[in-house]
Amino acid sequence: MHPTRIDVAKPELGENRACRLLLVEMLEHTDAAWSSWTIVPTTDHRYARITTFETLIDHVEDALESRGCELPEPWTPEEPQEDPEPEEEAR
Repeated sequence: MHPTRIDVAKPELGENRACRLLLVEMLEHTDAAWSSWTIVPTTDHRYARITTFETLIDHVEDALESRGCELPEPWTPEEPQEDPEPEEEAR
């Protein structure tokens, strides 16, 4: 199995030991170097989504860089610009 490891003693994997062992077995048999599992240990859906997208972005960037692709600089939001005061019309 690759860097992602599962500790079957952790309670968040479920109370049923047989289910935990089946989960570990499934992960070990389906994990591959080109498609490894990433376990997100949370019950917070927002955190899970953010972590999933960050992981996906990291893997895509790594794959592109390994193929010699040059990545653009990361996007940063611009500071909002204040609207200039309108000039008073000359009479």
